[in-house]
Order: sequence, then structure tokens, then C-alpha cells
Amino acid sequence: MNGDTPDQRSTAVLRASGRSATALVTTLLGLAAVATALSAAGVRSQPVAALALLFLPAGPGAALAWALPGRDLPLRLLVALFGGLAADTLIAQTMLSLRWWSPRHGALAALLLTAALLAVGALGTRRPDGPDRGRTHQP
Repeated sequence: MNGDTPDQRSTAVLRASGRSATALVTTLLGLAAVATALSAAGVRSQPVAALALLFLPAGPGAALAWALPGRDLPLRLLVALFGGLAADTLIAQTMLSLRWWSPRHGALAALLLTAALLAVGALGTRRPDGPDRGRTHQP
């Protein structure tokens, strides 16, 4: 980085900070997912409950935002915020109307929805491997 221009250095710093922020968010969501699974299993403690409450809107929202890799960051943040709230509302409304509601089952449903959204996002964002990567094939 000795001969780099200021623009190149600032770009490198932004990339490094973006990676560390992604690692922090991933770690936090992982902890929240584990706490939600523990809550669904019936473990009762203060940190488990707090992290499970964090996961309820953040889990489905983060999975929705992850499934939109080519979009701008503000759009992904809006989809994450409102999509997570909408997903939780739909889960609660469906479970209440079917008379299946309990906090344990609600946490488990949010965890399952997040896993399903992550799986769909992984399938949708998979890119081809090999030498033809990034090229379009015309018949």
C-alpha cells in the first residue's frame, strides 16, 4: 500500500471494514439463531430470551436481504427491515388463526422460515464454476 493513491487506500479500508461488519452481523445472527433453537427446545435463561427476541425480526429479514445480492444496500436494508416484520406478522397470524400459537412454536417457525429463505437464497445466488464463469451462452 506504499505506492497506492489515497483513493485506492480508502477503497481498501472500506472493503476491510465491510468484511468485518459482515463478520460481526453473521456472528450476531448465528448467536441469535442458536438462542432461538435453545428457546424452542425449552431452555430458560435471560440471555437466551434476549437473543431469541433479536432473532425473530432479524433472522428472516437478513435471509431476505441476502437473497438479493445484486441490489443496492439501501434497498436490501429496507427489504430486511420490512420483510422481517412482515414474515413475523404472517407467522403469528397464521399460528393464532390455527390455534397453534406458543412462544416456543413461534420461535421455531421463525427459525424454520429463516432456514428456508437461506436455502432459496443459496440456490438463487449460485454462480457457475469453471472457465466460462461470467460469460453468457447463446444457443
